[in-house]
Amino acid sequence: MATENEPTIQSLAEGQQKLADGQQELAEAHQKLAEGQEKLSEGQQQLAEGQQQLTSLLTDFIEEQRRVNASVERRLQTMQDDIDEQRKFMDEQREFNEQQRMFNRTQRSISDEIERRVRQIEDDLIEQRQFNTEQREFNQEQRIFNRAQLEFNERVERRLAAMHNDIAEVKGGHARTETLRRAEAIASALRFSYERMLSAGELQDMVRENPDRGIPANELDSFSKADLVIKAKDGDLLTNYIAVEISYTADQRDIDRAKRNAEFLTKFTGRPAHAVVASVRNDSVVSNLVSVGYVNWYSIPLRVLQTA
Repeated sequence: MATENEPTIQSLAEGQQKLADGQQELAEAHQKLAEGQEKLSEGQQQLAEGQQQLTSLLTDFIEEQRRVNASVERRLQTMQDDIDEQRKFMDEQREFNEQQRMFNRTQRSISDEIERRVRQIEDDLIEQRQFNTEQREFNQEQRIFNRAQLEFNERVERRLAAMHNDIAEVKGGHARTETLRRAEAIASALRFSYERMLSAGELQDMVRENPDRGIPANELDSFSKADLVIKAKDGDLLTNYIAVEISYTADQRDIDRAKRNAEFLTKFTGRPAHAVVASVRNDSVVSNLVSVGYVNWYSIPLRVLQTA
């Protein structure tokens, strides 16, 4: 602002300097007038020239003064405009400052809340680290316990499995014994006349008498150890065989063995053979296959085994 005012002040100073110069010249004119008056005797012509010079100086001074005044007026107006603009700017600045103060107060409140939350989070993190340490210690203890429990469970599982196998063998033994006693009933259920049961030796003879049929040795060995093979006659007194697999609870393996043994009997004897599964109960697979007639099922009454 001071820089903008400097030209006005300089112009005013120049005007004042010219005024002073004019005043000086006026003084000189007065001096000359005095001298002219003193030298009145020197001639009226010199007096007239002095008056003309004085008039010219006054005219120049007045004209210069007018220019100075106009310049000063323009500068003053410019300064006034600048002052008005400055007032407007100050008013806007005051409004902005008030808004900034309000924002600052709000921000301080937010900052205080953020600081509070940060401290809370830091406290929570400290607590979380403590918890994590405790949890790691607990996890280690739990791993040790789990290993011990797993070892215990495995021991119990092995013992239970052994007990289950023992029970299965006992139950299977009872089922086999009862099925062997019911061999004639099985043949009758298939509408055959019971003739006799084939021994393991007879089955082994069948295997030995048919060595070149391309059957794996393990399957032939399993066939020779079949649970039960019945020789029976149909209504035309023709020989038929019944391959029976015996189990307390029948599953897919029992069906596969019964079907395979019946197939081998037909190959070895040239006579029809029929697959039968004898059991107290069946799993879902066997139940479905029995229901569609894929294999015959002979039901061993549970009450018979319970009283055996």
